[in-house]
Parts: sequence; C-alpha cells; structure tokens
Amino acid sequence: MKKILSFALAICTSFSALAQTHVVNGRVVVMNDLPVANLSISAKKSGTTTKSDSTGNFSIVCNDKDELVFTSKVFDTQKIKVSSKTRQPLVVKLKSPRTRDAVDKAIGYGYISEDNRTTATTYIDLNYGYGRFATVGDAISATVSNVQVNGDCVIIRGVGSPNGTQCAMIIIDGIESSSFNNIPTSQVKRIDVLKDAASSSIYGVRAANGVILIETFK
Repeated sequence: MKKILSFALAICTSFSALAQTHVVNGRVVVMNDLPVANLSISAKKSGTTTKSDSTGNFSIVCNDKDELVFTSKVFDTQKIKVSSKTRQPLVVKLKSPRTRDAVDKAIGYGYISEDNRTTATTYIDLNYGYGRFATVGDAISATVSNVQVNGDCVIIRGVGSPNGTQCAMIIIDGIESSSFNNIPTSQVKRIDVLKDAASSSIYGVRAANGVILIETFK
C-alpha cells in the first residue's frame, strides 16, 4: 500500500513540475528589425539553453516567473523576466552597436548575415555617425587629423600650395564643390582626406593642397 502511495505521489509531483514549465517562443532583432542569429539564450530557473536560428527565432522551456538571459561576444547582455502570461512571440530588441567595427565583429561571429552588412552599416552611419555634429565643418575638424577648418575652407597641415591658396579641394559625391556646410550632417556617409601625390595624380594641380572627399547617402 505504501509503495502505491509513494508511486502516486511521485506521479503527482512530476505533473506538478511539468505544470510549472512553459515554452517561450520569440525573435531576437537589432537595428530596425535585423534578425540576430546564433545568440546564446538561457533560462535561469529551468536551466535550459538554446540559440537563435538564422531568422532570429528561438524557443526555450522556462519555469513560471523565469528570467531569460541573452548573451553574445558583441552585443550587451540583456535580461528579460517571463512567465506563463508573457505575450508571445516575445520580440527581443538588442542594443545596437555604435561603430562599423562592431558590425564587422557581429558579422564575423555570425550574429548578423553578410547579406545585411549594407543595412547595418547604413544604420550605424545614420544614427551614430556624423549626424551628432552641428555642421560638416565640425565633423571634419573632429574626425580628420591635422586639419584646420574655417567656414568652407579646409587647410591640411603640411601640404604646400604652388598657387597661393591654402584651401583643400572639396569633392562631394564625385563632384567638385566650393561649399559643404549646407549639407545636413545626417546625410554624410563618409569623409576622407587625400594629401599625398595620389591626390594630384587624380585631380590635377587644383589638388595641390589636398582633397577632402565627402560621400553622402544618395
């Protein structure tokens, strides 16, 4: 009789434990809904672990009132409390990386698809790139070394001029320009400087003071 009662108690305990677990389905995204793959996901109380698939989707068994932990080698660790009442699918939005280097690492580790490289870098440039500066001149001063900016004139230190002027040649999207401060900084994709013989070989004697190359989001 005691054996029967013990067996019945064990079954009840098992069913009770099962009743306290549930499956959470969700999706991990970053940067305006880009899927994040291969992200490690663990449930603290149930002890289960999994990884997001190539589309960012995941399923994991949790205890009631559990906590999910999302970890990687690139993104900040994120923790989310869940229960049997959590709305599903659970959408987890990771904090976006702020540099192109971080995007390269995310792609290298397989978190972001190579196919999404352009979308990811464009997002970085728009949100954390030159848009933080008031003017393009300020952006050049802050991001290009050894230059002096006065209005629309950029003087590159150490670069001489045979024609008397000190201002570097300005090229915007492949076209020579005399002004750049009318461009919204949020539209600037990239700023580069040419200050060696290569600039003259490409643009002629007008580039004797160097060249400031500005690429915008077209």
